[in-house]
Amino acid sequence: MADTRPRKLIQAQIDAYVITGSQMAGFMGGIFPYVRGGQVWPGLKGQGSRFVLDANGYGVVFLQDGCVFYQPADGWVEDYRTFAAVRGAQGAAAMATISVFTIEVLMGIASLAGGGAALVFTGTSVIQFVQKHQHLFPKVIRVLKALATARAILMTLAPTLYSKAVDAALRGTLTGAYSLVTDVLPFAAKLALPNIGPAMDLNAHKSGRALGKLVGKLGFSALSGKLKIVGAVVSILLFVVTRVLAAVPKSISIQVGEYKKLAGDLIASLRKSGVTIQSSEVQAIFEEIRKNPGRIQGSLKELNDSIDLL
Repeated sequence: MADTRPRKLIQAQIDAYVITGSQMAGFMGGIFPYVRGGQVWPGLKGQGSRFVLDANGYGVVFLQDGCVFYQPADGWVEDYRTFAAVRGAQGAAAMATISVFTIEVLMGIASLAGGGAALVFTGTSVIQFVQKHQHLFPKVIRVLKALATARAILMTLAPTLYSKAVDAALRGTLTGAYSLVTDVLPFAAKLALPNIGPAMDLNAHKSGRALGKLVGKLGFSALSGKLKIVGAVVSILLFVVTRVLAAVPKSISIQVGEYKKLAGDLIASLRKSGVTIQSSEVQAIFEEIRKNPGRIQGSLKELNDSIDLL
């Protein structure tokens, strides 16, 4: 006889699981007609409540006590029939709204540290966490999408500006989570915003999981704070672009004087934001801006505007 008990999933299994966004329907005599992602079912035998991540005709994936479990459909039905079946079904609470993308984020959080997400949810329930942060997930994804676009443009047109300023700020603030950001950029770049629809594609799936791992690694408040530090550097660069464009000289003496002052201001401002840059690198940045001002300014502005919304 097959084992129908819940089975804890390890990180590789969580990462490989694809959310279906469907539901397991038609059992318990219609008392509670379906199980679907976003519902919270009461825990059994003294365990914590079960937050359903996904369900279909084969089984249910749920988050409980900070870990992700999979239980075959037969086992789930039998558990709630035999253990206060009617009261258990009637006590199942469905959240008003929860997107499939949010569930992808939760799966990403839970996949960190081998399926343990208890640290992220310490002092709060999964429901409270979702209610507090769900509306912010698309905002962070917009930042990552803008970063992906800016990265593609700047690495081609302004490689010094990107590597010595933008990327240096990312590395300095995100430290151990830097690779999680760079991993998601190819997928975030292809997302259709502002709305991530219910029909999930590979880019939304990968972006949601990667965002979840970022949140699991840093915590949501810390992640937002670190992105805002990067935003300060982007604001400095935008100001410099405007100054470079405005400082079209009518004589060499004006050009030299303006250059020295602007270079000094840039070095000092970036240093205050934790980025160290050399005079020769500043000269290269100014030349990059001079050659392609419009596209550089546009990509930095989109990134700056997206961070301002956090």
